[in-house]
Amino acid sequence: MLSTLPSPSHKRYRVGIDVGLHSIGFAAIEIDEHDMPISILNAMSLIHDAGLDPDSQKTAQTRRMVSGVARRTRRLYRQRKRRLKELDEFLLQNGYPVPDLDSSPEKIGWKARAALAEAKITDTDELKLALSHAARHIARHRGWRNPYTSVKSMMSETSSHSDGYAAIEKKFREIVGLKENQETPETLALMVMGLPQGTIKLRGEDGLFSERLQQKDFVQELLLIGRTQELEKTFLNDLIEKVFYAKSPKGSAEGRVGKDELDPSQYKAWRATRAFQEYRIISLLANIRIQERNGTSLGEKRPLSVAERQKAFHFLNTWTKQNFPTWADVSELLGIDRGDLRGTASSNDDGERVTSAPPINNVEQTMSNTSIKEFKTFWKSANNASKDALIRELSNVEAPSEDSPEAIAASSLIRSMPPESLEKLESLHLPDGRSAYSEKTLQRLSTYMLNNVADLHAARRAEFGVDDDWAPAAAPIGQPTGNPAVDRVLKATNRWLMMAEHRWGTPVSINVESMRDGFKSEKSAREISRGQENRAKRNKDVIQSMMTTLNIEGRPDRHTVMKYQAIQRQNGQCAYCGSTITMQNAELDHIVPRAGVGSTNSRINLLAACANCNRSKGKLPFAVWAKKTDKTGVSVESAIDRVKQWPTDAGLNTREMNDFKQQVIFRLKRVSEDEEIDARSKESVSWMANELRHRVSHHFGSEVTVRVFRGSVTAAARRASGVEDKIRLIGGRSGKNRLDRRHHAIDAAVIALMQATVAQILTERDSLRSEQKLTKRPDTTYGDWREYTGKTIADKTVFKTWLKRMNVLVPQLQIALDEDRIPVSENLRLRLGNGQAHKETIQPLNTVTLGSAISMDQIDRAFSPALWTALTRCPDFDWKEGLPENLERQIQVNGTHYSAQDEIKLFSKKAGALALNGGFVELGSSFHHARLYRITGGKKDVYAMLRVYTVDLARYKNQDLFQVELPPQTISVRQAEPKLRKALREGKAEYLTWFVVDDELMLDTAKIATEKVITLLDKFGDIRRWRIRGFESATQLCLRPAQLSAEGLSKDALPDLKEIIGSPDGGKTHGWRSAINKIFGEADPVIIRRDVHGRVRVSSSRGLPVTYRMK
Repeated sequence: MLSTLPSPSHKRYRVGIDVGLHSIGFAAIEIDEHDMPISILNAMSLIHDAGLDPDSQKTAQTRRMVSGVARRTRRLYRQRKRRLKELDEFLLQNGYPVPDLDSSPEKIGWKARAALAEAKITDTDELKLALSHAARHIARHRGWRNPYTSVKSMMSETSSHSDGYAAIEKKFREIVGLKENQETPETLALMVMGLPQGTIKLRGEDGLFSERLQQKDFVQELLLIGRTQELEKTFLNDLIEKVFYAKSPKGSAEGRVGKDELDPSQYKAWRATRAFQEYRIISLLANIRIQERNGTSLGEKRPLSVAERQKAFHFLNTWTKQNFPTWADVSELLGIDRGDLRGTASSNDDGERVTSAPPINNVEQTMSNTSIKEFKTFWKSANNASKDALIRELSNVEAPSEDSPEAIAASSLIRSMPPESLEKLESLHLPDGRSAYSEKTLQRLSTYMLNNVADLHAARRAEFGVDDDWAPAAAPIGQPTGNPAVDRVLKATNRWLMMAEHRWGTPVSINVESMRDGFKSEKSAREISRGQENRAKRNKDVIQSMMTTLNIEGRPDRHTVMKYQAIQRQNGQCAYCGSTITMQNAELDHIVPRAGVGSTNSRINLLAACANCNRSKGKLPFAVWAKKTDKTGVSVESAIDRVKQWPTDAGLNTREMNDFKQQVIFRLKRVSEDEEIDARSKESVSWMANELRHRVSHHFGSEVTVRVFRGSVTAAARRASGVEDKIRLIGGRSGKNRLDRRHHAIDAAVIALMQATVAQILTERDSLRSEQKLTKRPDTTYGDWREYTGKTIADKTVFKTWLKRMNVLVPQLQIALDEDRIPVSENLRLRLGNGQAHKETIQPLNTVTLGSAISMDQIDRAFSPALWTALTRCPDFDWKEGLPENLERQIQVNGTHYSAQDEIKLFSKKAGALALNGGFVELGSSFHHARLYRITGGKKDVYAMLRVYTVDLARYKNQDLFQVELPPQTISVRQAEPKLRKALREGKAEYLTWFVVDDELMLDTAKIATEKVITLLDKFGDIRRWRIRGFESATQLCLRPAQLSAEGLSKDALPDLKEIIGSPDGGKTHGWRSAINKIFGEADPVIIRRDVHGRVRVSSSRGLPVTYRMK
């Protein structure tokens, strides 16, 4: 489809958004006055990278993390380079030489420092040379200092050496065998020069410098040198200032943060602050209600008393275990039956509400269990002020005042950490985003709610005098939180909604489906996935054991497996009376029934019981029935004793099994039912999902209904409406399949028509379905789950109407799929990013004598563009042969003269590379874009590609990166294929267009299909849409099918399919490697560029990339 859609007009429509980890499905469904679907205004799947750096997929490092490391590394290099340059300029201005350190003799710095400290040097030139060597050597190895300590304060003559220096002194004395009456040399340099030859290395774990030195140690050395050499005091002080100059660490990020509406003098707090974490706990506890009971009848629901909330608050705020507490833990703490502890629908002003798990101080838990030992030790003994200071230091906001001892301690801690700990700093996951309020406001609100029976509304009214209906303004939809995965979703959602509003006006409703990992980082999602894989493996082992033990054929269903596991776990005893049970006579029973429809079908609420106990108990909580029955062996105490005897389940460790048993015991004590299912129970409880709802609601106002549903609602809706049977996607399978990426758009369309009542009914149906499979019989009150469509006539009518709407929508979706009107889009990275520009390993350079024969391959490996230019300008240079031997050859590179006997430096391999720190680093796949050329002048035109490295564009960051001229000495041109380089020199290469990784290509695939691609076409039909996934070769593109995802392939799929689409288990495959000349010469390619709604962009007045068709 290469034309834009019809011109915009106002419509009545509903929006659905399906949020996944790497994808977002969008749908706008036009409806009539009866809410019946009329047309699909837009449906698309957007695939994104969740913020991952492309070169760090294996470790799930985000672009932000990698670019943060890269930025800091580059900034440190720049600052160091500038500092050393300013020192050299200072020395030159004062008449001191600045010799080339690389060509200086070994240990010249140490020798000069030792000589200067030992005795006065009378020769002026010798003194200046030695002092220049010493100062420049110290400047390159100057230790660390508290960033709030000034250089002047270190110049005190009475300043003592650091503990690290004292430890080095002690080690030196042991090595050389000094006696007690013998003095240690006065400086580090004198110690180094006093070491016996080859006795010990200087650096490393076992080296002399195994302790970290501080800058004051080196300042004291320069002061001693100044006294020994009788240097003029002003000059010496200026020299020390230059050697130890450091930029203030205070940041300005806070100035870009929004202000607190209740206290405009304050900035909004970071969510990782202690103030927010405590506010989060108490504001949600303030929404908890306790169900009062008058005998068997229910009384009022009351809020927690001051004593209760303070007790619960302290419990949750100081939780440091790696596992998480439950509401059962809280209820036991308060002496309340778990079923009487009720949540409310109210959320705090940061979009959070009472959920299935109580809130804890996430920062306290994280820092108490961090793998960074320095932090863990500090946190264990730190007071609250010190903890706050460390969190502020990590937050990169305005630093505390210099005279704060806590700030100094926190800053010193970070800057004294060894490299291995600093690397772990990037993996420290603290809460992202900003609160609605400042720290001061959070503290005031928390204090009030903690010491009064009051919720957030009452606290705001009492402390700030605002009405109950006042609420802080929400952040703009697309405002970043700091979490790359979340920010991708927010940015894309904002763009899509703004475009929808522009095209069709305000929607009637916006429904968002949030999967479990939709707002998580890739790293967190992978941890969840690993847990699921481990459970799947454990279940597989259990099933195999079950089939062997029971001598059964065919795979048993999940509910039969649960029953088998329960019997095994219970040692073949009825959980209630202790009688012997088997697979034949046992029945699964719910310990605590649910009020209303359905049951709580989790394993902590399911026990195997004998038929007599199960029938006698009925739908009573076990503790209630145990008190009433006179059946032998039945009591809460005996049931608990039996649970305590359970062996550890296969695949669980002791801690996990103890947690599981404790949860079962809590439920055995319960005397109240679980709360009934309501519409709220199917709304997402993710903080970011609700934050998104808050932002979208604020933007559109009260006229638009905004809801966020859990992913299970969509799955149930697909089943109930027949979508899974009626929709045909690529792959020939019916219903949703994960192979065809367009399923995200289908889910978005399904969720667009969702209603709160329908979501509740679907949840009730699923609960009844699971209960029926577990108990092997329909529910005694509500019957077969397939027939259930609601409790009331009104509910049944709503559900029936929804089914009619879905029956109208499904064929519309199928037509859109068949007509290729549901695009799969990806965002393109066109800016010059801050990501990692090269690999980390520094490799040694090779050398060759200038006068020797130098091949063209060696010339292309010249370590700098200037050297390459100088070599190719030699009179005897030939583009094929390079340079012949010539003992008279001379060149000049950046002002340095080289004769035939001199050595020149080359990269040791033919690869994109960059000179760095005396060696070189490979550039890997750090390309910004590739340029397509048509080469003319032959029998027929041919096509070639020039891959443009990011490093070659750094100087052009404020220009059009796709049009800047790349001279032949750039590494990009040097790495191009020879025929293109020749054509560029001869003016026979026509620059046609450019493309980037993730660009979409539409091809006549069959014309150039390889054997593996033919397998793909035979299996899935005429696949024409492809995605560029890389150009590691100078002549080939790596392509993957744009509409297909590897996660949808089965593990036993044909190897050719895995190779082209990708491996479902994440293994490395190469995709379709196709030659540039074949693609652009034979396959009628079109480079597709799309707008925010996935429409093909054929023109742009704003300079946005447009679709390119070969002419």
